[in-house]
Amino acid sequence: MSNALSRWALAIASLVFLMLLARRLGTQETLLRQVLQPGNRAVGIFDGSLRLVYENSAFAEELSDPARVASLLSLADGSQPAPLRLEDGLRRMIWHRRLHVRSRGRKPWTILEGEDLSLERENEQQRLFLMKLAVMAHDLKAPLTPIRLQAEGIEDALPMLPPEVAGRVRHALGEIDRQVERSLQLITRFMGMARTEFELSPVSLPDIARAAMNELESMGWPELDTRLVYDSSVSHVAEAEGDVLQLALFELLLNAAQSMEGQVSLLLTLSSGHEGSTLRVEDNGPGIPEADLARVLEPGYTTRAKGTGFGLYFVKRVLERMGGDLLLSNSGAGGLTAIVTFKGQSSARS
Repeated sequence: MSNALSRWALAIASLVFLMLLARRLGTQETLLRQVLQPGNRAVGIFDGSLRLVYENSAFAEELSDPARVASLLSLADGSQPAPLRLEDGLRRMIWHRRLHVRSRGRKPWTILEGEDLSLERENEQQRLFLMKLAVMAHDLKAPLTPIRLQAEGIEDALPMLPPEVAGRVRHALGEIDRQVERSLQLITRFMGMARTEFELSPVSLPDIARAAMNELESMGWPELDTRLVYDSSVSHVAEAEGDVLQLALFELLLNAAQSMEGQVSLLLTLSSGHEGSTLRVEDNGPGIPEADLARVLEPGYTTRAKGTGFGLYFVKRVLERMGGDLLLSNSGAGGLTAIVTFKGQSSARS
């Protein structure tokens, strides 16, 4: 009888132990699920005595200063305490302190979570910038149509003027028309920058590249030499909105030409494969300082005295919205190489 009672007591004690162990493991599992959930976060866990028992690499990187850790641990208690924001240069961290109750009668553990909001702030600033850009483009476009109509009215009256005067007026009207057309192109660029979606369809990259080259040549650029090299046995096709892509490539070529003095040489090399197409644009200019290579793709940044800082940004933004990209590098022989990638596929011609 006593042996049976002993076995029952041992079984009950083992069951209680297993229940407590399962509860403890369940608590730890809940804690790990909370900590190891996906996201770009810095996480640190402190026990009831506020000793650090776990930290991920992001937490160790962000909070190497003990004073910052102490300030975070002093946040108000509660299930949803007020966040603490710490800004350091371009980085912007928002921290939350929350408590994790492990068991009754024991001090709760503390979890510190930090999220980097730098990218969120950058996206918001870009959104506001593009919104202002769209409004500005609309306001600039409004007076151009009346200007062109007035110029056409004056041209109709030229036969009533003396030949000498009519010649000078005709020349002036031609210049007005060219400047209006150029202004409309600039506005189209601005409105293209503000767009977030494009209507994609298969386009011929050699045709787009030639059209951009012809547009540059039509500007009467002195000492301009442009060449397009590609394998004609391959169908170089990309998914893009043709008119906008042509404008972006023209802007890329124009930006290269404006950086040079004297002879302007542009070599365009197009290649295609199963993953898409690549267009290399090599110039004979001075290149860009290494420290500025990434920054020239940002809106408003330029290395030229008369530059606007929006040309290359427009090119990169359009390409990214169409599934492509733009990379810049200095050539070892001098000059700048722009590498443009396109989404699409190629196939051998039959």
